[in-house]
Amino acid sequence: MVDEGVEGAFRFMKRLWKAVHQHVGLGVAPALEVATLDEAQRGLRRQVHETLAKVTNDLGRRRTFNTAIAAVMELMNALGRFEDRSPQGAR
Repeated sequence: MVDEGVEGAFRFMKRLWKAVHQHVGLGVAPALEVATLDEAQRGLRRQVHETLAKVTNDLGRRRTFNTAIAAVMELMNALGRFEDRSPQGAR
């Protein structure tokens, strides 16, 4: 049972590492054109900023690692569902 938890954490970390590596491999992001963002793009960007704020608070002030990791998992799931590959959506 403990091994399953470790395996799940390892799979998540591997998934997160792969996503970050792929994103960085795309190179420098183009300048953000806020006025051209559609509703889905704005919603995802909002979720990214909310997740960053939550993780910063959870790790820095509250020292609650589980909730910080859960927030990152939720964000990773949202990023996985996001289908937009336009220059504004991909970055």
